[in-house]
Amino acid sequence: MFFRKILLSLTALVLIFGFSATVHALSYTFTTIDPGDSNNEALGINNDGTVVGRYKDSSGIFHGFVYDGASSTLDLPGYFKTQAMGINDAGKIVGMSYDKSIDGAHHSFLYDGNWSYPIDPPGSNVVDSLAEDINNFDVMVGRYWDTDGFFYGYVRTGGVFNILHAPGSGNTLAEGINDAGKIAGTYGDANGTHGFLYNGGSYSTFDILGSSETRFTDINNADKIVGRYMDNGIYHSFIYNGTYSMIAVPGATETRVIKINDADQIVGTYYDGSGMHAFIGTPVVPEPSTIFLFGSGLIGLISFKRNLFLKREAPHGSRGPR
Repeated sequence: MFFRKILLSLTALVLIFGFSATVHALSYTFTTIDPGDSNNEALGINNDGTVVGRYKDSSGIFHGFVYDGASSTLDLPGYFKTQAMGINDAGKIVGMSYDKSIDGAHHSFLYDGNWSYPIDPPGSNVVDSLAEDINNFDVMVGRYWDTDGFFYGYVRTGGVFNILHAPGSGNTLAEGINDAGKIAGTYGDANGTHGFLYNGGSYSTFDILGSSETRFTDINNADKIVGRYMDNGIYHSFIYNGTYSMIAVPGATETRVIKINDADQIVGTYYDGSGMHAFIGTPVVPEPSTIFLFGSGLIGLISFKRNLFLKREAPHGSRGPR
């Protein structure tokens, strides 16, 4: 009975260990993808692992890029400074470009093989706009700068805009959206900068570790949120799924996670002594075979010890307990 209890306890421990390693594995491998000379930023990723972002060339001009194992430049023809921010599973890309020749403003765009530009919320009060993300139902989120001097979030569904402005806020930024229409973003008020989750018309506010600056930048279809918070002038990135788990590129002085897909791949920017770099982070999950081989070996060892014990303790002439 004693060994049976140990065996059952250890079997449960092995199964719990295997379950926990699968659910809570937050170890990542990081790959640097720098398409340009400087200011490399990975800003969006879809479920195929295709990445979009921006970089600066040797002339100081910003360009958008698409990375799917190799980098290609994405520039709105005839315009200055393109920034690709989000991509859905159909390969539709949103972002912003700078209209240098006409009004000197930034405008949102949608690229699906053809360019839709400019895409701005209606009204003469809109100064600049930036599209941040697009989900698999082609719902776009972004922000615009108003003539009153504040940023407002927007949601664009089928060409119709809805404006987001968190209660009591100055600036509100809508930064990521999942297929359920849940929006991750950031707003500022007199007490600091806060992450928010917008769902069904309601705002939920989040502040990590008492920081005066918390930012939410994306949410995937499992409701995992990525973002960053400020501590002593340095940003630290996290994944939030009921609890906060820190993410940092090894050797970096600062890591900024921007987007996350449904495979928990993350993209963003890190800083080191040589500058600003774009990265992809891929979660490392222990092989199930390793866990169960370990469990099988442990159970086999306990069974062997049990049999040995019984042989030693059984009285002469007895075949042991039945």
